[in-house]
Order: sequence, then structure tokens, then C-alpha cells
Amino acid sequence: MTIIDDIKARISIEALVQETPTVKLKKSGKNWTGYCPFHANKHTPALVVFPDTGTWKCFGSCNEGGDIFDWVQKQNAGWDFREAMKHLASKANLSMPSSHDKDLKERISARMQAETLKLAMDVFKKWLWEDEEALAYARDRGWTDEEIKASGIGFNGRTTTAQVKEMRGVFDLHGIDPHSPQAVMIFGFSGDVAKWAEAHDIDPKALPDGYIHGMMGKPGLIYAHKIDGKISYLSRRNLPGFDDVKSFNPYAALAGERTPYMNRLYRSRYEGAEKGKLLLLVEGQGCAVTAAQFGYPAMALCGSSWRYLIESGIIEQLKNDYETITYIKDLDKPGEAVVTGNRNDFPLSTAFGPMLWIGTPEARMWTRPDGGEKSIKDLNDSAQWARDEKIEKVEVSAYVKKMIELAQPIVLLAAQYAGSQKGQFFSEIVKKVALPLILAMPKDAQNHYAVDLATALYPDKTKSEAKAAFTKLVGEEIKAKAKSGEEDRVEIVPTFGEWIPSAEDPQVGWLIEMIYDPETGKGALAYRNPQGEIGVSKELEINRKRYVPNLDEFVRKGVVVFPSALGPLKSTSELLFTHELFLRRSFLLDKPSDYKMASYYSVFTWVYDCFGELPFLRARGGKDTGKSAFMLRLGYFCYRLCKSTGIGSTASLKHAQEKYKGTIFFDEMDIADKFDERIVMLNVRAMKDQAYVWSMKPVTVDGQTVYEPQAHNVYGPALITMYGSFTDEATDSRCITFDLFGKDLSELKKAGIPRRLNQEWHRDAAEIRNMSLHWRLKWWKPSMEIPEELEDEMVSTRANQVTTPIKYIVKDDPKALEDVTNAVREMYESEILERAQSFPARFLEAIISLMELPKYQFLGFVKEGDLKEYGHAKYIRYPDLAKTVNYIIDEMNTGISKDVATLLKAEEADKEVDEKGKKSKKGKKKDEEGVSSKTVGNVVRKDLRLPVDRLGAGYVVIVWSQKHPAEAQERIARLRAKFGLDFIQAEAADEPVNLPVEEAG
Repeated sequence: MTIIDDIKARISIEALVQETPTVKLKKSGKNWTGYCPFHANKHTPALVVFPDTGTWKCFGSCNEGGDIFDWVQKQNAGWDFREAMKHLASKANLSMPSSHDKDLKERISARMQAETLKLAMDVFKKWLWEDEEALAYARDRGWTDEEIKASGIGFNGRTTTAQVKEMRGVFDLHGIDPHSPQAVMIFGFSGDVAKWAEAHDIDPKALPDGYIHGMMGKPGLIYAHKIDGKISYLSRRNLPGFDDVKSFNPYAALAGERTPYMNRLYRSRYEGAEKGKLLLLVEGQGCAVTAAQFGYPAMALCGSSWRYLIESGIIEQLKNDYETITYIKDLDKPGEAVVTGNRNDFPLSTAFGPMLWIGTPEARMWTRPDGGEKSIKDLNDSAQWARDEKIEKVEVSAYVKKMIELAQPIVLLAAQYAGSQKGQFFSEIVKKVALPLILAMPKDAQNHYAVDLATALYPDKTKSEAKAAFTKLVGEEIKAKAKSGEEDRVEIVPTFGEWIPSAEDPQVGWLIEMIYDPETGKGALAYRNPQGEIGVSKELEINRKRYVPNLDEFVRKGVVVFPSALGPLKSTSELLFTHELFLRRSFLLDKPSDYKMASYYSVFTWVYDCFGELPFLRARGGKDTGKSAFMLRLGYFCYRLCKSTGIGSTASLKHAQEKYKGTIFFDEMDIADKFDERIVMLNVRAMKDQAYVWSMKPVTVDGQTVYEPQAHNVYGPALITMYGSFTDEATDSRCITFDLFGKDLSELKKAGIPRRLNQEWHRDAAEIRNMSLHWRLKWWKPSMEIPEELEDEMVSTRANQVTTPIKYIVKDDPKALEDVTNAVREMYESEILERAQSFPARFLEAIISLMELPKYQFLGFVKEGDLKEYGHAKYIRYPDLAKTVNYIIDEMNTGISKDVATLLKAEEADKEVDEKGKKSKKGKKKDEEGVSSKTVGNVVRKDLRLPVDRLGAGYVVIVWSQKHPAEAQERIARLRAKFGLDFIQAEAADEPVNLPVEEAG
């Protein structure tokens, strides 16, 4: 995590944009739309804000976009990234970190590269209009001045002293080091390249020796390649006279992989918007600019590798953004090779499918102004032809429209090529290329083009013969595939999600998670494959098993809640902040730390199965405190919320947990006693290795009813609501507890807390589940070992046991780890305080006081002697302990200190009563007033679990033993810490033996 991530986590893009007075955003599905403040936008809102990705984009004439930093820079002309970061850090109440932070330096470097390209491009655009020759060349390409400006074409200058000085001045103004890789990409570099490269962590082998050619090298037109409105790459077309090499792309070591060029009309489709109708694919940037002049969005391949286009997701983006994609090929051998491929395997079809359309410019000859003859070979030539020949706009439009209308699907071109081959070559091309494409066509398209495909494959046959041969060819292939499918039939496995380890390495495998969209009623499987790639598929075939979504009744009715899609990937800190922010919008808690702990727990549930033990989360409160509402709302962004109120019996609960492996909501658990099956289930549920509940299933064998044992794995997180505590201490200690107090309607309204959950709230909760799913797929491991350094010596072993898994997920975020540690300590201190005020604590206080405090020692209540079982021992008689407990309780109740000597008077009175055999007025012996000897026995044995022994006519409590120290003095030491009674020892140091009697207050 860097300051950049922290700022983004605290400042939402939608809130920042709405701070602009002229911008009024309106909700549009998941996104927000409004009028762009950076250009004249009054009719159709051009600005779209994407909360999921934290970005914005103007789809109007700006055609720019970015994140919160880009928005601030756009608003404040002249600000560089550092200034924007400093401004937003202040706004987010964050301090700027050290400039030596390596990760931050890398992130800033990437941002500075984008900023450098933008600054350089602004200068290049200005220079174009200052250089007559360069401007004439741009116009000679057939482009109008309006198009040149709209497309943002620039000129890199002629490396004059004045131009270099101007560019350096711009860079200096924005704090860009002229020797940085970003600046060298523009200026170039002459000297010891290897030394320079090593100084900037660049592999010297990736650069030429002695000289780095920059964008300001040979004079040429400069094109800005944009992704989502931000310049990501620059390329150059050299001017005539300098075109021994036609074009230049910066070195990959400086600029990254070569990227395609989207023209100014290209629009990325945001969710909920309609797809564009048509996108043109072309080879060069000039053709893409020409397409914009003709009114068509286009992407130029620019020599980008197919591997990059596919792996980067650009191909999928194009398919998502446009209904129809048409490739306009160049009328030359290289252009033909792009379509057919060097091996005649039609590689475009691999990327775009069988229905990619291929258009061909109509070849036309004309005479250029310089007298030379030229023929149209690409889309840009058609603009040149129209300019030279002064073709009317209507005729030009008709020419381009005809080119597009005459385009053919690539599958038909593949069939035509196969039909041109003979014998073995024909069979091979049909089998490897044409037939797979034909079978991949949509059924309606296959039927529509059946005759064309048949005559293309069999050009020497009559139409009817070709159709018959085609039908037979396709039919036989379908039958063969069906037969092969029967032989290779796979098992269908409905799944909610699971881990499928590799046979070779159990730490590697497939992680599958079901997603279900209740609005469409459709499911899918999100996955992480063994290579670490994350994606979504309708089904997955793994090890001859086909995994499909298990959309049962509980899923469809919302009893068990799943993500609805694969959301954007967030860092752990971003996800924690998102959970906390949404919880603050959803419920009003008394302690700010409770929001953090609840959000830590909800995020933890998404990886709970990585750990060997886990805690439960409990909301405790009286009537109308909202404990059930709080847990249910929190549950909606936990992992697979299971609403147990929809489950009729404990047996059903066991089956449900084993089946869905989710976060169960246990409501109103006060009605359960320690022998309730749900308590048994909760006790074992927290430990992965022990989380099995047994049951006996009746089955009939040969007419006889017998019982088969069954074991149910019930390991998993739990959300619990109660009025009080569990009677079983083991169960109670596994809970992280929030105490809730009632809120009136005015408090809720003031805090903006919804009383009822509407569709928008549920959509927002689904978005959080979706991004949590992506986070799980990214970070989940079969097991996560918790390092000992996460344990806190200031809290109990059980507190460590239940909270270290939560610490583990935030261990790389020092601030979050500190928050968890403090919350756990606060929780433990509250627990100790409650225990210190309990009834058993007074007995322990009495024992410690009698043993250690000087003012009690003269009483002689602590006896010493040899006991058969305990050896040499120290002990206290039940009646003496009872008197001391009553004395301490009386002091606490009245707030008045008494003389300890009164205990001796009480003892003398007891002896006198015993001698005379008299009773008190109430008919009870004196030692039975308040705490009795019988009560002492119950508390020390059952609550404190201290050893006792019979001595003479009565019983004694063993407080020190030579033979069994662990049961006596060591046990008392542990109890002292557990009940928070260390203060007794602290007071003893300077406490006088005889306290003055005074009233408290």
C-alpha cells in the first residue's frame, strides 16, 4: 500500500466530482452521469463516473478520463501529479510519506510517464501549426484542419536549440528530470547508455549502444495513443525526406509494449450503455484518423502483437464495446498477410471469431498534384484521393459505405482459400481452419451463408452439388464430435464453489466460486486457475468433470446469499475501508472502533477457510437495540450469508453448513442452554480439525432398521445475537462482542441510517460482495500459517486464539494491524472489568488479600500445616473466607472502609454463639448471614476450581501446596490475571495496616 492507495481509499471519485459546483451527477445503474464541466456540454450528459473502478471519463469532445488525481489536475491547469497528490493527501488528512518509499516511487514514476507524454504532446500539437512543411504533409494525407486539431496530431520539431529549450522548460516547470526515462523517451540520449540504464533500473541489453533515439529524433507527425482518455504511448510517422524508415516506436524498455491507436470517435462502453454499432479495424494510425474524418470509430493495430492484444483484454474490450467489427485490409501483400496469416491460418479469426468482417478498399488510380500516379491501397489513400480529386463529401461517404457493405465474414474468406487448394492441401485447410470456423458460427449465420460457404469450398461443383457436399461435410463432423462426446463423456458436478488441488502439488489448483445474479436468475462460476488467472465462465471442465452452478431453492430464494458478479480487484486496505464505509452508512454504533472490528470480521469471512481456527461475532443488547438488524446487514457483505431463521431444526443447520460452507446467522441464542445441539455445534465450529458433529441416520437393510453414523463438517464463521451471555464459558469466550444500545428515530435520521433496506442498498451490498469475491480469488491459499509475532501478550490466550486470524489478513497494513490490536485489547479490558466485578471475583480478592495484604495478616486466617494429599500447605477455613468475603462486599456496597479487627470480633461472637448454642433473631447462625460456608464451597470448587480438603469438622481451601503448586498457588496467579485483580498487589506496597474509617466521596 502507498499514499496513492490510501488517498483513493478515503476519497471516492463520485464525491470528489460532485464538489465541482457545475456538476450534478445522477445515478445510472452502478454508475453516475452528468454534464462535463471541461467543455460545452449542455444537451446529452457526456461525463460518466465509475465508482467500481474509481475513475471518470468524458465521452464528449474532451475524450479524456482518469482517476481522482487526473480530475484534480484537469481542474487545476499546470498542476503536476505531485501537486495533485499533495492536495488530495491534505484533503484525506494523510501525511506525505518519505520520498524514499520504493513502491511509491514506482507508482509516481508510472504517473509521471503519463504526465510527461501529455506535456510533450501538448508542445508537439503547438509545433505542428508553426511548421509549414509538417502541416502541409498532414494536409497532404487528406485530412482537414478540423480533423487534424480534433485528432490531436502533433509534430516533434527539428531539434532546434529553441525547441529543445522550450521542451526542457515545460519539463522543468513540472518537475520532470531531463535525464529520467520519461524525458529520455522524448529527447533521446547520447553517451554511456549502459551506465545510464543501470542508474535507472533498466536492462542495458534492451537498449542500443551509444545512443537512444527519442521522439524528437527525425522530424515526423506524432500520434497520441490513448486508453480510457489518457495518453499511454506515442508513435511517429517520419516526414518525406526522412523516411528511409517510415515510422518510429519508442523502445519497449522505456515506453512498454507497442499499443494500438484508438481514434477520437472510439468510445468505451460503460455498463448499462448500448454497444456501438460499428468499429473499423485498420493497420496504421493514418487510416484511423481518416476513419474519424469519415465519421467512423476505429482502432489501428499499429503492429501490436496478437499476444498483447489478447492478454491485455483489448480484444474483449472491442467485442464488449461494439456490435460489429470490420477490418479494412490494405491492398498489398502485407495487408493480405494480416488476414490470411503467414501460415494461412487466418489469425484474425482466432482473436475475433468467425464473424469478423473483412472490407477491401476499391482500387482507384488518380494523378497526384506533383504529377505522380497513385492507386488507393488503404483507407487513408481514399482521403488523399478525395482531396486531390475534389470529390464531394456525399460521394466520399458512398465510397466508404460501399466498402463496408461489401465486407465479407472471415469464415467465408477462409472457405474460399480452402476451395482454391487441391487434394491433401484442401483437406488439411478444411480440417484445421475452415471447418472449425464454420462450426463456431452462430446457427442463424451458418444457415444464411450455407450456399456461399458451399460454393466457396467447392468452386468446381454446381450449386446443388456444392450444397450437398457442404451439408455432408458439416453433418459428418457434427456426428463425429457427438460420438467423441459420448466416448469422452464427463461427469456433471453442480457446485457452490470448491478447491480442486492439483495431483502434483496440493498447494496449486482450481479455486471455484459460484456467482448468482438474482435479477437475471442466472449463475456462473468465478475461478482462479492453476496459473493464477482469474475469470468467469458458465461452466468449467476440470479432470473430466464439468462443474456447473448449483442454483438450488435456497440460492434462488435468497436464504443463502452469493456474489452476483466478479467485481473489481481491491487491495486489502481498500476492501477493509469499503466494508467499513458501507457499514457506517448502514448502522449506527456507539463506538467507532466497533465499525472497524466488524469490517475486519466481514472481510475475514472471505478467507476463513484458510485458517485452522476462527472467532464468532456477537451483537448483544436488550429489546429494540437493533442487534438482529445490525447482524443481518453486516451479513450481506460476509461470505455466503446463511439465514438460519429459514432452517427448521438443528439437524438441518448441520446439513446447511456442510453444504454451503458459509457465514451462519444465529439469531436470539439466549434460548439455548449448554446442552443445546446448536451450542455443541458452535463449540466445535470454531476449530477446523474438530469441526465435526456426529449423527445417526436410520436406514433399512433387509427389512431391518439400522443406524449409520454420519459426520458433518460445520466449520465456519457465525454472526450471533443475544440479550446476555452463554452459560457455557468456552462458547462465550469465542465471541468478539459488541454491546448495542437503542437509538431513537431522530438519531438514525440525523446519521442517514436507513430503517428499511431498499433495492439500491442491496445493489451496493452486492457490489461489495463482488469485489470481496475477487479479493478472495486473488489471495486465498489452502492454508495460512499465523506467525507467533501476531500474538499479543497483553491479552488472554483465548483472545489471541480468536483474533489472530483477523490480524493476519491486515498484517501488511501497519495502521490496520494497530487498529485491530487496540480493538482486541479494548475488548479484553472490558471483559476483565466485567469479570472483576463478578461475585466469584470477591472470593478470589478475599484469598489474595488474606495471603498478601499486611492489614489482614494479623487475623491469622491463613493457616499452615501438613495435609496428607497436598503435603506442606497453606489453607483458609470456609467460615474465615466467608467472613472476609462479606467484609469486602460490605465495604463495596457501603463505600465505607471498616476496621479489619471487626472480623476478629465476629469470630469471637461466633464462638460465643457456638458455645451457648444460640441462634440469631432471624433464626440463623451468624456465619450464615451473607455469604455462607456452603456458598464458599460452591464458588471455590465450581467457579475458581481451587483445591479443597476436609479438616476436622469443616472444610478448607488450599491456597499454597508443596506437592501440587499448579493446582493451588499457580492457579491463583492465573486467576488473578483473568479477573483483573493485579491492583491488589499494587495497593499493598504503601497501604497502612489500619485504614482510617471515612466515607467515600
